[in-house]
Amino acid sequence: MAGFVASAGLQFLLVVVVTHGVSTAEAGAFFEAVALFMILSNWGEFGADTAMVRMIPRLRALGRGTDIPPTVRSGAVPVFCAGVVVGVVVVALAPWLSDTFFSTAQAGEAVTYLRLFGAMLPVASVATVMLAATRGFATMTPYVAVQNVGVPLGRVLLVAAAVLAGGTALAIGLAWSAPLMCSLVAALIWYRALVNRDRPVWTGAPRPTRELAVELWRFAGPRAMAAVFGVTITWFDVLLVGALASTREAAIYAAISRLAVVGTYALQAMGMAVAPQFSELVTLGERARLDHLYQASTWWMIAITWPETSL
Repeated sequence: MAGFVASAGLQFLLVVVVTHGVSTAEAGAFFEAVALFMILSNWGEFGADTAMVRMIPRLRALGRGTDIPPTVRSGAVPVFCAGVVVGVVVVALAPWLSDTFFSTAQAGEAVTYLRLFGAMLPVASVATVMLAATRGFATMTPYVAVQNVGVPLGRVLLVAAAVLAGGTALAIGLAWSAPLMCSLVAALIWYRALVNRDRPVWTGAPRPTRELAVELWRFAGPRAMAAVFGVTITWFDVLLVGALASTREAAIYAAISRLAVVGTYALQAMGMAVAPQFSELVTLGERARLDHLYQASTWWMIAITWPETSL
């Protein structure tokens, strides 16, 4: 919960830095490019992040730890390949996307942002999947440290430095993108450490990779569709405002609308913490503990959201 509160605060601080560091129209080009990036990077995960949270606790509970590395590769490699393809398309179509969603006056900044963020799509998607894999090892520390604190804090500091140095689109885009590469490196190192921690107790040979991949993607498929709708609803409105009104209005709308989703961060924190536990308890058939966890988490979600609904 503390990690999500920190993330919300840092993201709002980033909005303050950008909106006060450059003109409103330039900020709009940045926020629109971020919105498109968030939509495409989440689409590119194909639900593999959710599948990791389900598969890894299940494999650990069944004593099939040797199946974990090939399972993770079965999810991460297709996500990376798809990200590369989508990234190349975004880079190539950056001028057309700029004409569609951005004001003419900000076309130059828009193309710069789109090409920078397009190149980072495979990095962002794989980093999310690998951080989800670490959650499967019964710890939230890597996810909170990297995704909730490290990346948002790095963006605030680097973007602030870029703004102070002149605030060009290239500088701001690079400052916003750089923490993504660091997050991928940190996620891979942390995942490897967790695997090495568990490896001494693993026994037996892994199942065929094809069999593991089918199991993973059979679960990930429906989740991918849910993620597509969820992230599109959250971010596509910023692009619509830019396309129907102007990039300047998109900046104002983006800055205000980010406040509307702050309350959902507490629910996300609860869901992310209990999801791996649900997978483990379902696998082990521990119905009493599962019922208790479900009731306790539901109570907390009601307690967290009740003040908002009462207002």
